[in-house]
Amino acid sequence: MENPGADVQRKLISECAVFVGLNEDGQKAVLRRWEGLHRPKFRDFAPYAAYVARLNLTFAIGVSTGVVTTRSTNAIDLEYLFYAPFTMVFTSADRFHETMWPAASGRNTFVHGAELKADLRERYRRQMEGQKVRGVGIHPPRIDDSVITKVFDIHMGAEEPVDRPRERSPRTVDELEPEIQERLKKVWEEIDKRKGG
Repeated sequence: MENPGADVQRKLISECAVFVGLNEDGQKAVLRRWEGLHRPKFRDFAPYAAYVARLNLTFAIGVSTGVVTTRSTNAIDLEYLFYAPFTMVFTSADRFHETMWPAASGRNTFVHGAELKADLRERYRRQMEGQKVRGVGIHPPRIDDSVITKVFDIHMGAEEPVDRPRERSPRTVDELEPEIQERLKKVWEEIDKRKGG
């Protein structure tokens, strides 16, 4: 897919168009648009379509080489991976997903289902024993070697230190600083003028 040759990129785009069920006119329209954009790489032209094509090609190669089994559920399992680009964390206990993850991953993280379940059990055990069950802000309780703590830090940022006092955010307009209140008042007046009110 990284081959910059126009013939290779055209073939990838054409095969993807066929795979998604475009008729001949649809396929020609896609290729005309690609030509009009000066033949960019498939991944730049249609990133999600290129992602799906990469997964399908990886699956086909995996089956043909024996890296991926021919279980009847693999086609459905492959479709779950179509959602991966829209996730921060993808979790599964399925060996197929773990095997295919290198072809699916991007800025997201794979967590094995067994590891997540073990972490959740540990958190539940601690809660039942009366240990700390609250995190800081939106962060879950910090536990060393916890997959939940690790992925939360990666995707949501590390939590703030507990000992630092946190300022209370204003909850109403009246609690905002006077300068901000004045700016808002002007904006609302301008909106009212445009509405004719």
